[in-house]
Amino acid sequence: MSNEEEVKPCKKRCHTPSVAANEVERGTVIEEKVVGPANSATRMRQAPTPFYDPFFIPQHSSGSKLDGGKIRVGLMLMDFPNALTEVALVTTYGANKYSDSGWRDVPNGVSRYTDALGRHLLGESVEGIYDMESGLMHAAQVAWNSLARLELMLKAMANVEEERNSPV
Repeated sequence: MSNEEEVKPCKKRCHTPSVAANEVERGTVIEEKVVGPANSATRMRQAPTPFYDPFFIPQHSSGSKLDGGKIRVGLMLMDFPNALTEVALVTTYGANKYSDSGWRDVPNGVSRYTDALGRHLLGESVEGIYDMESGLMHAAQVAWNSLARLELMLKAMANVEEERNSPV
């Protein structure tokens, strides 16, 4: 790849940006400009960054699967089955108490879930491991509130980016 060619990052957050195949073979470091809603930063990524077969089976050959370079969700599921089950219990409790996925529409959600996260951290110190109201683990409720905050923040960032890129 010549110095004049531009590496265009993929817009999907689930995998790394695409890069020319010859860059993968050389294992070069690629500089990528990352722009967020309120700031910009430069970070370095180590190639290979495009999708590839981790066993180097050619793309159109039988047995090829271009999943190298993609996020490995299975690791999270296999490494944290007990913790994720506890968070799922919190999700189910909340859906039964309020409504399915209603948390997404809570006004000022990031701030309110930050407060709930803090209350459950304190609750663990005062009440012990289990929440007196729900009977669920405070740590699982902290994790759930962290995920809710993160999801709302990511959606807000995506909305800002979408507005920035939409024609006027």
